[in-house]
This record gives sequence, structure tokens and C-alpha cells, in this order.
Amino acid sequence: MGTSGAYGGSGSSGWAGARDAVTAIPTEVGAPGPTMSGAGEGFDDAVANSAAAIADAMIAEEPGLGRAPIDFAIPDLLPRVHRAAGGGGGGGGAGVTRPRGASRTGGRTGSSSRRNMAMGAQRGGLALGAAYALRNRDGAGLAAVGLDLAALEALPPAGRVTRILDAILGLATHPDEQVLREAAVEQVKAIVMGAVPPTIPDALRAFVESYVWKMGMLELRAQYPSGLPAADVLLTRERQLKNYIRARIRSVTVPATIAVANIKAEAGKVLRDVLRVLRAGRTPT
Repeated sequence: MGTSGAYGGSGSSGWAGARDAVTAIPTEVGAPGPTMSGAGEGFDDAVANSAAAIADAMIAEEPGLGRAPIDFAIPDLLPRVHRAAGGGGGGGGAGVTRPRGASRTGGRTGSSSRRNMAMGAQRGGLALGAAYALRNRDGAGLAAVGLDLAALEALPPAGRVTRILDAILGLATHPDEQVLREAAVEQVKAIVMGAVPPTIPDALRAFVESYVWKMGMLELRAQYPSGLPAADVLLTRERQLKNYIRARIRSVTVPATIAVANIKAEAGKVLRDVLRVLRAGRTPT
């Protein structure tokens, strides 16, 4: 995790409960305790309960995550833009729009702004869609998000990844934005630079898995005002949670065939569904 820094947390009380649940995860070698069938083979009940508490905290501060997701319009997902004053820079000539900071309504630029993971998931999905559009040489699909096929193809592969992320996600001016960018870049790289790109369902699951895990770890690390636990304890717990979320998201149904234009909407559905699955994994009391 490269996003902790001096972030003080969202202030939502649900995260303190999630922290308490996580402290029950065993960290000794060979320590897994009772394994419940719903959690998946090899996962301690405490891991399942912690993941459920993380999902609870996310939905508590953003109730819309527990409902049918809104399909945001593309302009509402893109960063603020300004008209370029002149040519050059690899982005075209005068009149080309370029990213300028955080998104219009989905970004977090200060401690008082509200988290919007529902919109974040669709912004990430839009970035994945642009990566597939580039891979397919779909100029119209790229133009829909303000990108130009010829300009992208003129860049080296890593430059194409950066241009897509900058155009769709903008600058990471808040830890939430950095989490989103880190989760998206993993799949955008795989799509743009891989010898064989991942399938759309696999890329969506991997992106949402990373987004939920990274956001959860960002918040949990902010819940220790007196200092983080020992590094080996912290990393062991975080790794178990990551593996558990990865295992559980496999049960989330994603259509085998998804049009590139529909990836962003599907990302919102996958986020909703994985949070439901994580909450359902809690040990019965």
C-alpha cells in the first residue's frame, strides 16, 4: 500500500468497528482457527468477519453502494478540463481538452468532501473500456472519452497507459483518488501492454477486488491513532484480507460477453455485488 501517508481517515464510525474485527485475525504461523464453509477453504472466521465489517463500513458511509447502482453519464465521470492554449505536447493542437485535477463530482480533493466509491468504480471501468478501445483500435470509443487513436498510438506503451489514466481519472489529489488510480492502472497496463489482454470479466473482477481492498486498507491504517501494529502483523492481516476478497469475488456473476461501452456500468454492479457477498460471509452469531 502506497497511499497511507498522513491520511487521517474518513471519520466514519464504522471503520473503528472494522479495525476491532481485524485485530482478531490470527497472525501466528499455522494459526488459522475455525473455517466456515462460506468463507472458502483455509480462511479463518475472523478474516470473513473482518471483510464483512469493511463492507459494512463502506456501505454505512455511502448507502447507495447497497442499492442498484446509478449508471453515470460519461461527462460526469471525466475530469475537469480546460482548452489547451496551443499545439504540441502529444495531445494534439489548439482546442484539445486535457485533464485538470480531480473529477467533477467523483473525486475527493479535501477532508470535507464525501467519498464516492460508486462513481469511482465506474470511472475505473471507463478507463478499462478506453484501454480495450485502444487495443481494438476503436477510434470512436476513444473519442467518447476525449482521446485520439492516432495520438495514443504515437506514444510508447507506458505512455499510452498514463495518457488514458490522466484523461479519465485526472490527478490523484486525495488518497481516495490514489487508491482508484492504483487499482485501475494494474488492469489498464494488462490490457494495453499484455501479449494477451485479460478477458473483460477477469479485468473487472481484478479491478474491483483491488479497489475494495486498497480502500479498506487505507481506512484501516488510519484507525490507529497511537501507531500502526508491528509491520509483520499488519501485513499478514492485510494479505489474508486481500486473498479472501479475491476468493469471494469469484462468486460474483459477470456476463461472459460485455460490450466495451458497458464496462463502466458493469463495474458499478460488480462493486455492489462483491460488498453483498462479503457481508454475507459473516459468521452467524
